[in-house]
This record gives sequence, C-alpha cells and structure tokens, in this order.
Amino acid sequence: MEVFFEALFLLFSDHSNLLSNDTVNFPNHAFSFENENSRILIDLPEKMKELTMMCWVQIHSLGSPVNTLLQSHNNRVGYPSWFLMQDEKMWFNLERPIDNLNLKEVSFSSPPIWNRGMREVWMQLTVTVDEKNVSFFKNGRELSVMAHGLQGQDILIGLAELGNCFKQARTSGVSHSLHGLMDEYLVFNRALSKVEIQEIYEQGNIE
Repeated sequence: MEVFFEALFLLFSDHSNLLSNDTVNFPNHAFSFENENSRILIDLPEKMKELTMMCWVQIHSLGSPVNTLLQSHNNRVGYPSWFLMQDEKMWFNLERPIDNLNLKEVSFSSPPIWNRGMREVWMQLTVTVDEKNVSFFKNGRELSVMAHGLQGQDILIGLAELGNCFKQARTSGVSHSLHGLMDEYLVFNRALSKVEIQEIYEQGNIE
C-alpha cells in the first residue's frame, strides 16, 4: 500500500519552508492549530482518478461555521476541499462541470462525528472518492456512501492548506481555521477498501 503524501511532524520539522509564516505548534509531535491563521501549505500537482484522505484529529471546538481539514486554492474541475462543520459533520466538496462554461460545487456530508464530550479524544477521519462514490469513515468504520457524478473527471489537490481556508477565500471575514490537533495526514491516489482503512486505523490507534 503506497502512500501518495504524508504530513507528519518529522516531515515538516526538517522542511520549515513548507510552513506558513503563521505559528503552528507541535505538542507531542502533532500539528496544533490554535491561532486564527495557523495553517500548513502543501502542493500535490499530480492528477488522480481516485482519492483517499485520512488524518487523526483531536478537536477542541467547532465554534466556526467551517473548520478546515484541507482547502484547495483552486475552484476548477476536480479540486477538493474537506471540512468539519459546526453541526459536527464532515463536509467534502468537489468542483464538477455542469456545461462547457460553468462549474458547480458539489457537497457531501457525513452523519455527526463529534460532540463536546470528545474534546480530549483522538479520532481518525477518512474520506474516499472512487469512480462512482464519496464515502466517509470514522475510526475505520464506514459512515455513509454517496454518488458524486464526476463522470471520469480527474481529481487534483494542487496547492492547498491543512488546517485553514486560504486567505483569498475568506471573503466573509469569518475564521475557517481548525481548533485542535492533527496528526498523520495521509493521501492515497486511489480509493482504499474498507479492509485497508480498518487496518490502518488499528495499526495507528493513538487513543
């Protein structure tokens, strides 16, 4: 099982140029997003037909309407974004063409995955995109599956940010930053199976 991209403390501690000018702390070798502008910049220019993104998070609050896990800088066909919403659900967006000139942002949401009693609890979150569906997982277990209608379009993350919405997209003036810890952000260029996702969860369980 080949990892397409991996964001770990050890990776970024030796490559400080990949971090933004805003402060990101590393308690216990995890990324800590506590300031409004805390963020990590990544660039994944390769096109994919399928996608898996997963990470461990410890959420301190969901006080903002949108709390970012990953936000792409582009709004072109196939660019994804992944959020935790104030209603305690995961939210995944994909840009999809509706005709030759226009795009439509298609959104998919999971059942609720967090509550205030889980402030000190680590959980593993996963979203997969295969040829037909977007699927959400929590702690290795599938939560929901929805058809996406991408019709063979490539998926491209490109320039993106972990833990925050890029500044040009903050037109509302409302913070979209994640409030909590993030560790082991993994990207695969295919949709992992249920068995593979469960195995990764069991191997990396840090609760």
